[in-house]
Amino acid sequence: MSKLNVLLLANHLDFASGVTTYLKNLTSELVTQNDINLFLGCSSGTDISFFKEKGIKVLLIDELSFPKRSLIRFMGAISKIIKIIKSYKINIIHSNDHFVANIAKFASLPFRSTFCIQTIHGSIPPFGRLRVENADFYIFINETLQDTFIAKYPSKKNRTQLIYNGIVINQFYKSKEEAHEEFIFLCLSRLDKNKGIHNVIDAFDLMENKIRIRSKLIIVGDGDEIFFLKDKIKASSSKISLYDKTTNPKEYYRIADVFILASIEEGFGYTIVEASLSNCFVIVSNFKGSDQILRDNIDGYLYEKNSIYDLKDKMERAFIMRAEERNKYISNFNNRIQEHFNSKLMANHTVTVYRKVLTI
Repeated sequence: MSKLNVLLLANHLDFASGVTTYLKNLTSELVTQNDINLFLGCSSGTDISFFKEKGIKVLLIDELSFPKRSLIRFMGAISKIIKIIKSYKINIIHSNDHFVANIAKFASLPFRSTFCIQTIHGSIPPFGRLRVENADFYIFINETLQDTFIAKYPSKKNRTQLIYNGIVINQFYKSKEEAHEEFIFLCLSRLDKNKGIHNVIDAFDLMENKIRIRSKLIIVGDGDEIFFLKDKIKASSSKISLYDKTTNPKEYYRIADVFILASIEEGFGYTIVEASLSNCFVIVSNFKGSDQILRDNIDGYLYEKNSIYDLKDKMERAFIMRAEERNKYISNFNNRIQEHFNSKLMANHTVTVYRKVLTI
């Protein structure tokens, strides 16, 4: 079987990005396969060193930056990708947002043996002049995204594949820290409105006083909403702490009892998988596709997104639940993660798509 030369493309590789987490887990497995040469193109990012340490050739292309986009820079990016295709005989360009996917498709046009794949990580807002469906093949991280795409572009149904995101599982298993006096709820995410952290603060404040005084809410992250959230926390009489974003989430997972993902919209939500593997009970908003990851009342709790009252109820129920019962939920979810959301499975399915695309 001939060796594949694969160019992975992303806008920006930052620790807090779900696309970066996806690529870290995917490449951790792909680098172990002898039939693939990996190249990675991006504009910048704080996590580039991770990929270099894996032996992946990282190609910095400033024109891939979406915030700095312009027609001249778009054309410049196409020119640079063409040179990369020629230099490294690229067979597959695997893009991870629709901006770089459009660049990749235009760059591939002069080459009969270079094909474009796009992983769609979330809903793409209908703005701008770039096409959403500008690849030879599409990978979706949940069924809802795939179904929505097929409904809009039915002729492309046979060029889609559902591949759940996967994680390198053994990096997160933990032994619980010694018992602590306070029951700790944890949120770890970007601090923008879509992440719903303001709802968690409101729900925490609504909990019964006898539960709230024995609990603490820890929020970790940074983003546009940080000053708004700081004001909410200052106005609250509850025990709420806000910490800057971290490159080591394990230090927070290991002390938490319950992890909350409160997103209004989400593609996958790697943090709930990381948290469960770190022995945290998880509570998740019912964003589209959430029930394909976590089974309500089996693996944890789903709650009605944007409902602070439903969230408050689920937080109180998690608090009063016996530790042994919470551990059953955690065990159920961890078994599901092993079966459906592990990085080896994701990588194997992805390579199958790479090979399939070459025969189109």
